[in-house]
Amino acid sequence: MRHCAGVFGLLVMMASFAWGDGPGLPPGAGKAKVEASCKQCHDTKVIVKQHQDAKWWAKTLDKMVEHGLEMEPADQAVVLKYLTTNFGVKSAGGSVKKAAKE
Repeated sequence: MRHCAGVFGLLVMMASFAWGDGPGLPPGAGKAKVEASCKQCHDTKVIVKQHQDAKWWAKTLDKMVEHGLEMEPADQAVVLKYLTTNFGVKSAGGSVKKAAKE
């Protein structure tokens, strides 16, 4: 009977990962706002697989606001910094490159 309970627990854990909120986000200013705002429509897999520059993240946030995301401009700036810092463009060495100034 113990074996069945262990297998059931493993299945529940696998299902929650497959259909849950996705991977966890790294700590930092903006994490709570990202979790509260972005996860209303999609899981964190959509966020963590991106490695884009600040301009791309800013356009994406603007697009989400156009689609109904309610976020104050001050919060949007914090979220932009968080996303750019944690999910920015990465070089082969793993360091985050600064977005090109335009």
